[in-house]
Amino acid sequence: KIPLLCLKELYNLIDNCNRVAPSVASWSDDGNHFIIKDGKEFVKKMNVPIKYASFVKQLNNYGFNNISLKLKKTGQTVLSGEDHFQHDNFRRDRKNMCANIKPKPKKLSEQEKYKTENTRLTIENKLLKEQIKKMEVGFEAAYPPQSQPAAGGQPRPTRVTPTTNASPINQAGIAKGPLRKRKAASAAPLYTFSWENHHGTVVDEQELQGR
Repeated sequence: KIPLLCLKELYNLIDNCNRVAPSVASWSDDGNHFIIKDGKEFVKKMNVPIKYASFVKQLNNYGFNNISLKLKKTGQTVLSGEDHFQHDNFRRDRKNMCANIKPKPKKLSEQEKYKTENTRLTIENKLLKEQIKKMEVGFEAAYPPQSQPAAGGQPRPTRVTPTTNASPINQAGIAKGPLRKRKAASAAPLYTFSWENHHGTVVDEQELQGR
């Protein structure tokens, strides 16, 4: 296993090499990045069993970028064998900024991705079921059933209460007992038929009285 970087110790090592061993490592002129000039000698000074290639891999894991090629493209001098590394929070005279450097998030394997996606779908499915249940309860409350099943399995008819807005004819039909008979008798007929000569003639009530 590659030892984790202690960024403050790395800062101290770069700072120390810059003063006493600039041929091994140093800060850039503007102090915004550092330069490894002799990788083998540099890792020996780290006092940890690590190869230079592993050290570079650790830098990548912490978000450091090798900007050597970028500097060459911009016309700056990069000597053979040098590696220029840059991080926004690793600068000369700004040691306190090292606390802001964090390792990159670990990439998930295919199995871990599948497990994460399955968990997400399970949670979404549960939420959908709860929403559907709430909608069903709300629908039943807004539209209650019109009849309830009787003991014998046949639906029990719903009782109808007459309203005050019903027409006289409808009220006569709904009324019970003698009241129903009186209202039915007082309701004016709409049409009267005369069957003279076997021909039906539709006349209204006033014309019938005139006859």
